[in-house]
Amino acid sequence: MDIQKTSDATYVLGHPTREEERLQKLGQLLYPSTKHLFEHAGITSGMKVLDVGSGTGDVALLLAELVGSTGSIVGVDVYSAGLDVARARVHAAGLTNVSFVTGDIRNIDLDTDFDAVVGRNVLIYVANQSDVLRVCCNHLRPGGIVAFHEIEWSVSERAAEMTPIPHLFQQAMTWVAGGFRHAGAEMQIGFKFPTVFLDAGLPLPQMWLDGIVGTTEDWIGYDFVADVLYDILPKLREYGILTEELDIDSYVELIRAEAKQQRSFVPLFFMAGAWARFQG
Repeated sequence: MDIQKTSDATYVLGHPTREEERLQKLGQLLYPSTKHLFEHAGITSGMKVLDVGSGTGDVALLLAELVGSTGSIVGVDVYSAGLDVARARVHAAGLTNVSFVTGDIRNIDLDTDFDAVVGRNVLIYVANQSDVLRVCCNHLRPGGIVAFHEIEWSVSERAAEMTPIPHLFQQAMTWVAGGFRHAGAEMQIGFKFPTVFLDAGLPLPQMWLDGIVGTTEDWIGYDFVADVLYDILPKLREYGILTEELDIDSYVELIRAEAKQQRSFVPLFFMAGAWARFQG
């Protein structure tokens, strides 16, 4: 039975000092996949786009490429320190059409004429995804685009179990996924997207599933795994998921070596994308 959650999930990775570095590596890993999703959803030059859960600005910067100088981006996030980083990155890029607002999308005052509203790894944390999408639609013009890109944990976990995926990566995936599950994150958002969109008053969405995998020894994904383990470790200790000592840098180097020795690859995670147009 699927029990409706009544409170948001804990942000299990916290906000440590290395979060900016981790999020920017994630942005590099997801850039092609997220760009592809937004382009297929119909986001293009001249559009006014609302970015929900902007974090340190990776999605906003990607959107700025798509909408060009004639478009505009407004990013929203509850974490003000992350938005400070995003503002600095936007300033460094010389962009004047990207702005950020601190607050929760569910109770913040924003324009109601956006051409699109998007988010990445946002819905897995909220208690009721349909309610959040319904609020997002309040800020859209009729015909506006709703597009979300979220980690699909159930597929990611299953892929990591397959032979000959490096054993140490399988163990790391068990720890990390266990932390997200214990914190109350949605682990099957991709499979729930159709119901979530329909319950929000949107049409049945178009969807795809995209794997983020690495094969070469210099793949940035290995460094990202190390960052994730550093950031999630306090919660893994708190939840009793990991009790032994762990030298994270050495552990990740062993994953790298194991993948090479086994002539394998590392399926970091799978992302589910969904998009539809708000009929108004």
